[in-house]
Amino acid sequence: MIRKIDEMIQNAETILITGHIRPDGDCVGSNLALYNYITRNFPEKRCDVMLERVTDKLSFLAGFDKICHGYDTGIDYDIVFSLDSATLERIGDAFELGVAAYPRVNEDASAGATASGSCVVMFDHS
Repeated sequence: MIRKIDEMIQNAETILITGHIRPDGDCVGSNLALYNYITRNFPEKRCDVMLERVTDKLSFLAGFDKICHGYDTGIDYDIVFSLDSATLERIGDAFELGVAAYPRVNEDASAGATASGSCVVMFDHS
């Protein structure tokens, strides 16, 4: 799975990471963990983290200052990772970035599920 994700990242230029609405600590932490992994290992890639506003109590997390709160970037992302979201509807405004319009790679969900509680690649059109 890690090799497949690395390959997808390598083939993309623009990457979005998002999580569920009203993000809690595990949502923010998992989003920033992936963001930090990508920016350290693939520094040439454009990588954005977009979440609804979160508490400043989590500001100690590396990359906290890189979280964007607006979804109107004008960017056509090659890959969107949704972390800690059980369904596509739980990602809120990020769904409007065209998630439904692109094929998605869903390694973790069972047959017929729209997403998984861990990491789901929402679409990849790199």
